[in-house]
Amino acid sequence: MHYLDESHIFTFLIQVFVLLLCARGLGELFRRWKQPALTAELLVGIVLGPTLLGRFAPGLHAALFPPDALQQAMLETIAWMGVLFLLLDTGLEIDFSIAWRQRGSALAIALTDIVVPMIVAFIPVMFLPDHFLTDPSRRILFGLFMATVMTISAMPVAARCLHDLNLLKTDLGFLTMSALAVNDIIGWVLFAIILGLFTQASVAIGSILLIFAGTLGFSILALTLGRPFSARIFDAMKARQFPEPASSLTVTLLLGLLFGAITQKLGVHALFGFFLAGIVAGEAKSLSEDTRRVIAQMVYSLFVPLFFANIGLKIDFIANFHGGLVTLICLVGIAGRYLGAWFGVTLARVPRVNRHLISIAHTPGGMMEIVVALLALE
Repeated sequence: MHYLDESHIFTFLIQVFVLLLCARGLGELFRRWKQPALTAELLVGIVLGPTLLGRFAPGLHAALFPPDALQQAMLETIAWMGVLFLLLDTGLEIDFSIAWRQRGSALAIALTDIVVPMIVAFIPVMFLPDHFLTDPSRRILFGLFMATVMTISAMPVAARCLHDLNLLKTDLGFLTMSALAVNDIIGWVLFAIILGLFTQASVAIGSILLIFAGTLGFSILALTLGRPFSARIFDAMKARQFPEPASSLTVTLLLGLLFGAITQKLGVHALFGFFLAGIVAGEAKSLSEDTRRVIAQMVYSLFVPLFFANIGLKIDFIANFHGGLVTLICLVGIAGRYLGAWFGVTLARVPRVNRHLISIAHTPGGMMEIVVALLALE
């Protein structure tokens, strides 16, 4: 049995120092070039990981990132905290009340933006050569997995673009964000269920129905009873003048941990629980903008850079790169989302002048796709 000693702690501190310095430094440089910091964080992992440093300076790479299981687990743990808090913050950004008020049009757009991309993504997977699949006998389940991945949007990207175009607070912006919110909720439910099926030794109708019922039931309970209950907690803390933002931050994180534990026990991933907790906590009017800002800054300044840099440390991108497959997935992802949203806005009878803009706003992927891809790798 291996025990934690001083050398593990020293190496861990050096690893975090190097990764955070490089990821944040390059990220700020990318922001000045009007490029997402996410790209820089991934590049840092690729440069310091087996792709470049491990290939051209294996001794230095082994010294900085030794193949010790306990050492790797330490960095992996903080990276996973990053992705859990990322989903919590993503949930906080979703305004469920606005989405509910526009539920007719938003639901029409969200449903077509789930069904169409799933069909567009599922069909090509059925024709992929067997050597691309770890287990060809589970091709249908893998096809459902890939199809579901293609439905999850990148709300932060769409919100940033609409904000830069001064459209975020318009009727068009509210409809777009409401549809994306509904899309994400349904998409994450489907993804969580299919991910749960991957962990089963065999796929049985009973287990499918049980996971689906448990996930759907908990989601409905959280979004109906959970929202007013959490709001009362935040209101009570405000009335009793608890120290802020520390108290609200603690309650929000506790809510994420509780929901994450529940969804993990239900057979789906803890990520969905953190996402749901963010939506529930985000509805509380007493949760100040200051607290939301503190959570976002904590997540994006510390945990997220380490998470995305850590991805590059796990994968040799040169050894596993396939240009044709990458092109196919990009085309399928963009075309599926665009067509899905376009059918939705047509059904919702959105004015023709706005249809293409809403459809384009549904095409970004990126951060969330990387998260689910990492789950697939795990």
